[in-house]
Amino acid sequence: MFISCSLTLSVPPTFSSQPTDVMGVLGSRLTATLTCSAEGDPTPTISWLRPDLTPLPIDPDTNAPQFEELTREDEGTYTCLAVNSAGEIRTQFVLTVEGKSLQNQIELCQTDISIMLKI
Repeated sequence: MFISCSLTLSVPPTFSSQPTDVMGVLGSRLTATLTCSAEGDPTPTISWLRPDLTPLPIDPDTNAPQFEELTREDEGTYTCLAVNSAGEIRTQFVLTVEGKSLQNQIELCQTDISIMLKI
């Protein structure tokens, strides 16, 4: 009698790169490249989560989130989640949005123009 067995080991995810805190300009595209990758067996799946923990759409070419026109609502703590059958890990980064809105800039320009015309 011959008995054959096989053993498959799963390795939990570990991060090989993690995102860092980033700052963007209000109304602009985020130019910083956000990277998050993990190793494990099976290969972990990477997901990005908004501050409210809902999924964040990613660019399929870079596997990174894209922010096309930053708003104040984009500010917050985001999560990168790596999952495989052996476990999951999370890391976070903070996105800060700085600058004046386009509406504020227009109002300032209109004020400057009004002042110049009164002279």
